This record gives sequence, structure tokens and C-alpha cells, in this order.
Amino acid sequence: MVTKVDHFLAGWEASILSQAERLLLINAVLSSLPVYAMSAFKLPAKIIEEIDKRRRAFLWTGEDACSGAKCLVAWDLVCKPKERGLGIKDIKLQNEALLLKRLFLLYSSNSAWASWLWEEYKDDSLLKSLPLGPHWSSMQKLIPELQHLTSVQVGDGARTSFWHDCWISKPALANVFMPLYTHALNKDDTVRNVMQRGLVSSLVPRLTVTANLELQRLQAALQSFTLSNEPDKRTYGTKAAPNVTCKQFYEARLLPGIVSPLWDAIWKCKAPLKVKFFAWLLVKDRLSTKKNLHKKTIVPNDICDICNGATETASHLCFFCPFAKSFWDKIGVQPMIQDVAQFHQHKPGSRIPILHYQVFYLLCFWALWNHRHDVVFRGQTPSITSCLQRCIHEAALWAKNLKSEDRYVIQIWKEIFSSPLQSIHSM
Repeated sequence: MVTKVDHFLAGWEASILSQAERLLLINAVLSSLPVYAMSAFKLPAKIIEEIDKRRRAFLWTGEDACSGAKCLVAWDLVCKPKERGLGIKDIKLQNEALLLKRLFLLYSSNSAWASWLWEEYKDDSLLKSLPLGPHWSSMQKLIPELQHLTSVQVGDGARTSFWHDCWISKPALANVFMPLYTHALNKDDTVRNVMQRGLVSSLVPRLTVTANLELQRLQAALQSFTLSNEPDKRTYGTKAAPNVTCKQFYEARLLPGIVSPLWDAIWKCKAPLKVKFFAWLLVKDRLSTKKNLHKKTIVPNDICDICNGATETASHLCFFCPFAKSFWDKIGVQPMIQDVAQFHQHKPGSRIPILHYQVFYLLCFWALWNHRHDVVFRGQTPSITSCLQRCIHEAALWAKNLKSEDRYVIQIWKEIFSSPLQSIHSM
């Protein structure tokens, strides 16, 4: 599997690909290579580590390996969904999600594979007690997670855990009646076994006072319940097999987190992918600015190379540098923003159409950043004219990303950038 990843990496000219293009290849190819294997067994931790090492190095440097200093953002954050991160799949979680789906189909479908397995292990109705080998033991460890995420509409009760499945209550009875659960003779009993044997017979003879009270409550809840001849039906939310997807289990495995208010403004806007990637780094202040490079001891100081008067941060380059202020003055826009991460909150003035205004801001940020590169790496003199010309050129290229009926905004933007050029040339 690692060899396959190396085979693809060797065939790509990574040095001529942008980070956004590498991101696309990682999601489309490298993250997909182990999917077939992951749907059948749990990958060894070492294999996941080796694949992640190559994905991380390819993203940030285009090489086979890289040091942590070259990684602009922590890998854990990169593997968060785009609402919080960069959207690269977490292979470990994806592996678990694929196995959860396999388990779900085992408990929910009538496929030949599921029928054979249940016939082979018919004496182990929950597949939790018989030693089925290391392959199955890794899947058995996920059964509690499956029980937590799914609900069961009980039929004959043969494949539903009385205590651990959510069938008569959510959460499961083991959590609702915890003192009573501790008195169960077999904590992995099925609904059918308990109902046929009797609830009292499924418990130890002597119960505590609390357990006795809970027994009465549970007996009352089960009073009207009866088994049928139909098989149990397991569902995820309102969906049953085969409508449940791996994506749903993957999202359920992700730890909850705060959705970034910027994710719509960046990932759903009509800017090119490379600019979205740039914008994501920009608002997180993870671009290779002098401040960040100085922190890593790559450059001797953190002073802006354009103005030579302040620390070079993302917000400084976009708003507070005298060059940036002059740029905004020339196009007649006064962004009242203290931090570049707030750009989505500031609506432009009357000159700028509200439609796709986030793209307009990203276009300006992109031009200012690339102009900074021209000054630092190509030795060019800071020039408002060249920055405005870049904006016009980029706007024409970005027009294809918009619907035909929305492209009028591009023409307005080009006129805004062209107007100061005419004034400069007439001087």
C-alpha cells in the first residue's frame, strides 16, 4: 500500500504543482488508495503513519519527506473538515468509518456474505463472544460504537443487545438503568433471550434498593412490548441499509468543534482553488510572512521588506502597510478591518457590488501578496501600477468561475482597478 503511494508520487512533477493542486491530488488519489483495504480490515498504525508522512510532505514541499518546520499548519488541523480545517481525510477515522459501515451492513442486510457469517456463527448472535481471529477482533471493538450511533426496530430480537443497543430508549438501557445493569447475569444478552427467559431471571437474585426500583420502572416500560417473527431492523437516524454511507459514519466519528465563520466566505466563494488555499492560510496567519519566518529562525528579522517600518504579518501586508493603504485609497475602498480574518464581516462601499464581494477582497489580497513576492524575490520596486494591472489580469481569468449572469461584476471590478491607472498615466 505504501509502495502504491510512492509509485504515484514518483510520477507527479510536484515541483511545478501549487499547494492547491497537490491538495486536489491528495484527496482524489492518495487518500483513496487504501479505501478498498480499509473497508475489510483495520490498517496497522505503522502503515497509516507512513502514508500520512508522505501525504504531509507532498502537500507542503512536494517531496517524499519534510521536517515539521516546513509544515505551515499542524496535520491534525489539516485533517479536519473544511468547516474547521483543510478537508483532507483522516485515514484512521476513515478506516473506522468503513468498518462501521461493514458492521452495519452485517447487522442490517440479507447479502450472501452476511447470511453466511450468521449461519457460521449462529451460536454467537452478537458476534462478541466467539474468538474469530485478529481481523474480526478489530471489528468487534467497534460494535459498541455502532450500537451508540444506530437504533434498532426490534422484530424477533435475535440480533439486538438488550442492554447496549438503542431499541426501546435512547441512550441504551445500560445507561438509563445503570444500577440495574450492573446486576445483569449476561451483559451481552439479546432482547429475544431476555424476553423469553424473563427479565427477573436475567438478573442476579439479590438486588439493591435502587436496582429494585429501576427493575419496576423497566418492567412497566416492557409491559406492552412483544416480539415478532420479523428480523430486527437497524437504522442510522432515519436511514436503513443500503442508504447509509461511510461519510455519515466518518462525520459521526469526528470530534465536535466550532465551525469557522470564514468557511463559507473562503470555500464556497468563486475564487480559484489556489486562492482559496491561500486565503485559508492567510486568515490563520500561517503564510510565510517575515514574522512567521523569523519565529522559525529562517530570516534574521521580521520587518516588512516593502515599507521597512513594521513587523510583516498577514494583516500588515493586506491593510496596514503604507503600500497597502495607498492601494486601497487608489481604488476608493476603505476596509475598516483590524484583522484579515474579519474580511467577511465588512461589506464594501457602494462602488463594489455586494455580489461576490468576498471574491473581490480575495482578489486584492492575492494581488498584494504576489506583489510582495515580486519585491522580495525578484527585486522589483514597489509599484501600485503593477499591482493594479495584476488585479485586472486576474479578474479576467477568474471570470470563468462565475455564472454568465454574474460576470458583470468582473467588468465593474476591472473599471475600479483601471480608473486609478488612467490617473497615474495622465500625470
